[in-house]
Amino acid sequence: MATIGTNVLSLDEWVRRLTKDETRAIIEVAAQSNLGLSTMMVAAGNETEGNTTTVRTDYPSGTWTSMNEGVGTEASHTEEVWDAAGTLEGYSAINARYVGRSPDQAAARAQEEAAFVIGYAENVEDKVFNGDRSLFPKQFTGFTPRYNTLSGSDTAGQLVEGNGTGSTNTDLWMVAWGERKCSLFFGKNQTGGLNVTDMGLRPWDQNGDGTHIQAYVKHHEWTIGLKVEDYRSVARIANIQTTTYPTDLVELMIDAYYRIPSQLHDGGMKIYCNRNLVAALHKQARTFSTTQLSVDEYGGRPTVHFLGIPIIQTDAITDTNTEIT
Repeated sequence: MATIGTNVLSLDEWVRRLTKDETRAIIEVAAQSNLGLSTMMVAAGNETEGNTTTVRTDYPSGTWTSMNEGVGTEASHTEEVWDAAGTLEGYSAINARYVGRSPDQAAARAQEEAAFVIGYAENVEDKVFNGDRSLFPKQFTGFTPRYNTLSGSDTAGQLVEGNGTGSTNTDLWMVAWGERKCSLFFGKNQTGGLNVTDMGLRPWDQNGDGTHIQAYVKHHEWTIGLKVEDYRSVARIANIQTTTYPTDLVELMIDAYYRIPSQLHDGGMKIYCNRNLVAALHKQARTFSTTQLSVDEYGGRPTVHFLGIPIIQTDAITDTNTEIT
């Protein structure tokens, strides 16, 4: 059976271990430009286009006996779970005339390429929450399709009902990152999942109209996926009405907190919501007397915390979700 890797690190920590300078620089730009992505844990996958994890589904419980009673045999059970990796691919083409007129040509190229990388990072973060492989087979499965019903599935118990209706709802996610919990993963034998090929100076059809410019071209290919090894490591508050936020939001967060077993609570936990919801929580932390919410420093900036867990702002979570049931 396939086993998981034990090298689960934050993206920032992973960057520092990379040996290829260009790959390190590109992923570092992605992490620094996107706070949400930088807080997610990553590990090496065990397959080129996916990762197979052996998950224990139950444990022997033993038998209470009295004198002369027999005891039956028991065994634990496992199953293999396969998570797909998706490949995000694109070209960066920097106008050679622009580069030639810059006093520092290397810096000019790096600055322009950083814009491409930031766009890739935003795309990956969106897929972490919203990617649905059943609709888009070439990408990985994010959190939302895994935790998308309030009943009838193993993950339903990880959802807390916010009681919003219609299509003006948002989510709040609690995620315990780490080994045997959940993490991003890179394709096997790929340096950070990212391959960069410098194609040099060449004619480039910039506008798609058959006309060309001279451009410095690079090909980027980033293979990455999301694995959830223990579905209990994630909790979702769904159906949070955005026209008027619920007055019991902190109570809902307490409910979500206890959806994740205590043995999974450690320094790897993070909370994610969009900027409007985190602003509302910041106001509650400032206005109301509560020991659950506080504003402390995280990543060099003031950040709202819930029970000491940083609340990370991400634009990947929208205000226009349709009510789930």
